[in-house]
Amino acid sequence: MTDRIRTGTCSWADESLVKYWYPKGVRSGEERLRYYAEHFDTVELNSTYYRLPEEEMVAKWAERIPDGFVMHVKAFGMMTRHPVKADVLPPELREAAPVDDRGRVDRPPRELRSEVFARFHAALEPLRSAGKLGGILLQFPSYIVRKPISFDYIAWAKEELRGDHPLVEFRHRSWLEEENRAEVFSFLEELGATYVVV
Repeated sequence: MTDRIRTGTCSWADESLVKYWYPKGVRSGEERLRYYAEHFDTVELNSTYYRLPEEEMVAKWAERIPDGFVMHVKAFGMMTRHPVKADVLPPELREAAPVDDRGRVDRPPRELRSEVFARFHAALEPLRSAGKLGGILLQFPSYIVRKPISFDYIAWAKEELRGDHPLVEFRHRSWLEEENRAEVFSFLEELGATYVVV
């Protein structure tokens, strides 16, 4: 084998880690990340699913982890067609977002999604330039089923990542039904994407 196998969890702030694993004196997020990075060499950055990351915070994460440590970053929900509340968007994007009666962004135009991808990409630069950025987790919801328009969207999303490595997770069984599996894996291979098993 030539590839390195990394070990980590889906968050360094997981409730069970905080409650049972971290020593009593390790309390702040900064202390937890540093302690975590002494024991593991990768983590999934989960908070970016809920709101776009800010470059200043990403720079702090990059400083707190050692060389050789890799963060895989979960895509912001709007990037993977999840519903998001308009109020988590930056104000200038919020104004351009179509909103439903529950305050969620409703069927945003491709241009708005593209701007979200661009801002997400830019904010991750401190990790990227430090060589500590792994892949971008595109976790698609269970209502994204295997059909031509879904393949098209995934290919478009990969381009919008601007060279960052896509990690693709499906939540609907149609993607892995026996008659579809070979086609789906071939598509991901052609795309240069990694399939995430859950």
